[in-house]
Amino acid sequence: YFKRAEDQGPVDDEEEFEVEAIEGERQSVSNPGHKEYAVLRKAYGLKRGRYWVLDDHLNAPELLEAWRQRQLVNAEVAARQQ
Repeated sequence: YFKRAEDQGPVDDEEEFEVEAIEGERQSVSNPGHKEYAVLRKAYGLKRGRYWVLDDHLNAPELLEAWRQRQLVNAEVAARQQ
């Protein structure tokens, strides 16, 4: 799940969306020391979409771990090809 960036109130009052996949990662420019993840939101009658979500707003530990593992494998494959 992730919280909409516009919502800055307590977690209990925030609208959350289910994450289908993590597709990217970058350093946050607006929040130094934090990362942002490109997440694909599941569609439930709403427009399915990709959003950049601050790490503090992402609550999908299994998907995040799977993303990190894929990045490690990709780095290993790239290192072997050099």
